[in-house]
Amino acid sequence: GATQQDELVYIGNEVFSAAAQLYLLHHRHWPGTGKWLGRQLLDAAPALHARLLAAHRSVICAGDIEPLRQVALEILDRAGGWLQEGYRAYGEVPAG
Repeated sequence: GATQQDELVYIGNEVFSAAAQLYLLHHRHWPGTGKWLGRQLLDAAPALHARLLAAHRSVICAGDIEPLRQVALEILDRAGGWLQEGYRAYGEVPAG
């Protein structure tokens, strides 16, 4: 839904990071942060790392979100898909 190129940079960064972390956690790898996120993904899944990085660059450099969207959806599907109906989180609701 972003209309500004600058917004795509921030959104692309978040999608890249969330997708990489989800993949690594789903496959029981420590995800790390910053440069370590990329290093961990490269070690765990080199081909996926290359695809995700190229897709991220397409957002940043060309404003094309579709490659990143596709890779992120593939990772999400491998991890069980969208959490929608029937999903419950348990715990106390914070006051106030």
